[in-house]
Parts: sequence; structure tokens; C-alpha cells
Amino acid sequence: QVVLVPPGVAERGSAPAVQDRRDLLTAETSCGRELDMALIVQYFRRPSILPHLLKRLKAVPGKKEILINDDSASDMGLFQARLENSRFTVMVPGNIHEIRGYNRLAKLVHAKLLVLLQDDDLPPVNQLWLQHAYSAFQNNPKLGLLAGFTGTIQGGPQTGKYGVGRSRIPSSAANGRPFMFVTLANMGPFVIRQDLFWQTGMFNMNFSCRGDPGIGFDYEFSLRTWWKGYQVALFNCQFNYHWGNWGSTGTRANRPLYRRRVTIEKRNSQYHKTMYGVESARQFYWRQGLPGRSSALKTPRDAVKGVGARVHDANDALQANPSLGGSVPLRSPAPPS
Repeated sequence: QVVLVPPGVAERGSAPAVQDRRDLLTAETSCGRELDMALIVQYFRRPSILPHLLKRLKAVPGKKEILINDDSASDMGLFQARLENSRFTVMVPGNIHEIRGYNRLAKLVHAKLLVLLQDDDLPPVNQLWLQHAYSAFQNNPKLGLLAGFTGTIQGGPQTGKYGVGRSRIPSSAANGRPFMFVTLANMGPFVIRQDLFWQTGMFNMNFSCRGDPGIGFDYEFSLRTWWKGYQVALFNCQFNYHWGNWGSTGTRANRPLYRRRVTIEKRNSQYHKTMYGVESARQFYWRQGLPGRSSALKTPRDAVKGVGARVHDANDALQANPSLGGSVPLRSPAPPS
């Protein structure tokens, strides 16, 4: 477990110098050192892929901190060795799982953007994804969540599942890269404005008990983002997804845990409806189309309700003004050595 010691403290237990204490008492919230981004990783015992992941994270440019939720309480030597000479935090909380891990680590850092990753999300060598994300958030103050894996639209002519392994993202930002707005986004990776993440209460901890998978927490946060007046978008960040030994680890590799996962998914899907759907006071989430099924229903545009109408309006606005999805000309920097 990494213990952070404030600057000016020579050893644990010693008092800061008088000037340091004065600086702490009069410091601004950001202490004048707000980071560009915080790279937050949910990790559980995948030592074979860890060196590659940490190398790519260290190569990400800009003022950043790497934060790891080491749920397996393992591989501390690798973290120390591979992240040497970089700003990082490793938290060993004892298998609290991703919802609580992301929430805790998001409170330990002050950054413009949070980049939330799974341990099998390998960033590309080039940094075009990051330049695109910066540009999208700068151009569109309503953008709250930018997802880089898959997303869904339910209801209306745009009904479908888009992204990696699904339908091609049909629209582009002004920089020519795929970009669209979606109703629901799947975790990994998520780029979120930190101020929005704090203001909206972060991820909903009711979606899993300690140590359980939080299936559907990403959908709930997507709906909450739209409900609060912000937008959820999907882009192609060209990560290597489900990298390494993904298929032989995690809840899918353990039959009892997988059965537990299925049960949690059913319960949490009901949460979505009771919190935002026709069974709720909000009357916001109408499942008007279920993509990928023979019974999929694409309602007419003028019959789309709630969040579906907001998503279609946002995509219409994107067609009229592609810069809402990012406009800075993108260049690939030299790969890391």
C-alpha cells in the first residue's frame, strides 16, 4: 500500500516546516496544481499484462496521475518498479470492486478529466484518442461522459448498438473521427469531467455489494448524466479491449460467481426502470427499442420520449455542427521508447 507524504515532511510523523503549514492553511482547492487528467484503473491479479499496461499509461502526455485500485492486493513490486519516477497512487482496499474503487480514487485527486479504465483496456501507442477527448470537452460544455467502448440507443430511427464489435459509429466529429451521442454507454474506458462526477454523486453504490460485480452501474450513470442536463457520447479511441487473459479470469471464469453476476444483472436492470422508467416518478427512460433482437422496435422520430428524444436531438445538432464532437486537427506524436 502506497502512503502519500506531503511535501516538506522529511519522514513519517515529523511536522511540516512553518512555511509549509502556512501554505496549507491558505491554499486554494486545487493548490494551483490541477492535473490535466487522472488515469484510474480497476485491477485484479493480471501480472502478465501489467508491465505493458503501466508502460502505456506512463507514456500518456500531460500533467497526470495514475491511480490503481488493487483489489487483489497483489503485484505491489510491479507497481513500484514500473511506475518509478511518475506520480501514482496504489490503493489496496480489500476487494471492494469497481464502483467503490472508482469513487474512492476519484476523491483523491484534482483533475480536469477522469479516465476510468479496466485492467484489460490497453491504450494505443499514439495519443489521438486523448487529443480527441480534450477537443470534444472543450467544444461542448454539455458533454459530461465520453465512452470509448460501446453504446446503445433505444427508441427512434437511430436504435442500435454501436462501437467495438457492434454497428459502426455512423457520424463523425469535425476532426473526421467517429463520434455520436448514445442513451447508454458500456464501461471501459470512460472519460468524465471530474466536476460533473462529483456534483452528480459519482457511481451508485446500490448497484453492487462490496466485492460483487456492479453490472449496469454504467447504464445508470449514463441515464443520470442525461437527466442532469448533460450528454453522453461514444467515440473510437482505438484501445485494445479485453486484452490478455480476459476470458480465463474474472466473474466469467468462475461458475458460482457467474451465476451471481447474472442475478445482479437482472436486479440492476430493474433498478433502471424503477429509477428512470415508466415505473418511476421521472418518466424519463422508455425502452422503446431493444437492438439485436428480432422484436426490435424502431419508433418514429416524433414518438420518441424522454432520454431518447434528447439523444436524437443531440445527434441532429452534431450533424449540423460536427465541431460539437471535436475539431482540433489531430496528429500522432512519436511513440514511446
